[in-house]
Amino acid sequence: MLRKVVVCAVAVLGSAALNAVPATAIVGGSPATPESAPYQVSVQLEGWHGKSHVCGGFLLGANKVITAAHCVDGAAPSKLEVKWGGLNRDKLPMASSVTKISIHPQYTSVGLANDVAVLTLFKTATEADGVKFAHLATSDPATGADVTVTGWGRNQRDSTNVPQQLQAAQLPVLNRDSCAGVYTEPGAPFDTTGRFCAGPAGGEQAVCNGDAGGPAVLNGVVVGITSGGGPGCAKPSLFSSVAYFKPWLESQ
Repeated sequence: MLRKVVVCAVAVLGSAALNAVPATAIVGGSPATPESAPYQVSVQLEGWHGKSHVCGGFLLGANKVITAAHCVDGAAPSKLEVKWGGLNRDKLPMASSVTKISIHPQYTSVGLANDVAVLTLFKTATEADGVKFAHLATSDPATGADVTVTGWGRNQRDSTNVPQQLQAAQLPVLNRDSCAGVYTEPGAPFDTTGRFCAGPAGGEQAVCNGDAGGPAVLNGVVVGITSGGGPGCAKPSLFSSVAYFKPWLESQ
């Protein structure tokens, strides 16, 4: 079920309640540098052919990883693995099994409200060889600020291929009214509580399938957790607010 939700996001594009779907690579991005997101991880799920990348995430501490709730909803810890320590998704040197999945108690799959989760790792991560732990923001980014997003998701809307190299893009933060307007449908107003939007109106640069759970960074601080975007990755990207969820994230 989890693989169907994350990998085949097109299956839920017609949601009547909210025209937002899980984010799966970055459209309009470019290869990331080691400094882009030294805490970036790949969350991998066991399938028919072994474990493979389904979402991003980032190291909060020695044994904690933050990701999107929809990435791990319905998964057993034993089916997950987290890898980190580089830019090439297929050659990440560090790996750990997952011992616990903590999903926000108010998470809803319809509309992706409260789309945050924390994974507890079996193996301890260390800040060495370019790896760092993320610092969490205490306030949301200002409208117009450019946040840097990173991920291994699809970088072309009309292709199912995903890049091996981590991709990055800078997306301008939208004001709350614009964000709500993008995702509001007749009879279904969009609640921006605990989240924000970023990116060009036409989605020229946007998160896409495979990027969910990854960090949105401003001035070296993680301000958002990639959540989703519009059908076809053609709308501004949706992020869960780190400042809003910080107390819960740090309590897990």
